[in-house]
Amino acid sequence: MCMMLSATLLPILACGSQVAAGPQKWSSWKLGAFALAAERVGGVPLGMWTCLAAMASSAGLLNAFMCTSARSVQAMACKGLLPATLRKEMGLEATPGAALLFTSTSDRLVKAVAFWGTPAVASSEAA
Repeated sequence: MCMMLSATLLPILACGSQVAAGPQKWSSWKLGAFALAAERVGGVPLGMWTCLAAMASSAGLLNAFMCTSARSVQAMACKGLLPATLRKEMGLEATPGAALLFTSTSDRLVKAVAFWGTPAVASSEAA
């Protein structure tokens, strides 16, 4: 109960401390600003804990996505929504190899396209 309460209240307190700092501070929010706000509330240990928790959360999210996305594509192929070649399984673990390759390739393409319009990419292309 205490962990759940602190996990709910600490982010709210961290955001509240940034809001209380005034409107001039909103322009200073950059990558890692949430950890800096946590550091203001609870010191360096809370800031480091927030960074580690964000890293673990991102790794878990990626792991869950990669573990389930190929099976979802395989299930869609079994239902006839995608080509039948995506339903094949390989090895003793019955890994959906074609679906995994399709999912990984699609993921890379979407990530590449998402960054084409960003200012950093546009400025590097102009140079």
